[in-house]
Amino acid sequence: TYYEKFRKKAILVQSEEQLRSVVVEAEQAGLSLMLQEYVCGDDSCGVNYNSYCINGKVLVETTAQKIRPATHQYR
Repeated sequence: TYYEKFRKKAILVQSEEQLRSVVVEAEQAGLSLMLQEYVCGDDSCGVNYNSYCINGKVLVETTAQKIRPATHQYR
């Protein structure tokens, strides 16, 4: 839905002011956002934490780290 409205899948924000502006813009369009931390580097640098919450209570949480070398080639 966000892509259909704004023609972007993600936005890399550089400041708190920019983040506030993006959130307001989404709210005005009737949309909510998911925030993620940007990790610099190639695919081998990715580590993530995911959770599913209801009313602010974490029900499920997972973590993951890519372990394949960045030079791995798919065939």
